[in-house]
Amino acid sequence: CSPQDDATLKQQCISLIESFIKRSDRVCVLFTWSYLERLWCVYEWACFLVFHDPADLIISAETAYRASTEDRFLDAIRNFSVAACECNEPEDRELLSDKILEYYGSNEAFEHFLKFSAIALVSRAVAGRCVRGGATGLYRWAALAKECGFEELARRIQSADPVAWREEALIR
Repeated sequence: CSPQDDATLKQQCISLIESFIKRSDRVCVLFTWSYLERLWCVYEWACFLVFHDPADLIISAETAYRASTEDRFLDAIRNFSVAACECNEPEDRELLSDKILEYYGSNEAFEHFLKFSAIALVSRAVAGRCVRGGATGLYRWAALAKECGFEELARRIQSADPVAWREEALIR
């Protein structure tokens, strides 16, 4: 977090974030359904994926992802929009919105990319959970992918068989 009480120091910290993210090998996102409501979090996601492969963005949703919260996760992605993101400081909103436009060309293009990457990455996390003995639940992520127009992603998620992966790994 950048200091909010010193404008000069705050600006220096903000200018260093992009450089820090470029130099990071991976990012681990502690993902909850409210993550996509905060513009700073969304900016860090956007910035990281400009410079890195999506496989290097690790989603950790284990603490909050349950059958009772799954709808919240799905809705957070389904309803995501940059305009709806919270940001306490108007000058921060302007700065971060400008960076997203610089990276992706438009809010719509970024929203499309974020939804695709979020569905893919959360599905990967859910599949990993299935391998460790959790409930499957991938069919709902495939349905969301299809609803958002990501037909190929939906097919890939539908074809995932994490239980078979585990069984195969245990045999070897």
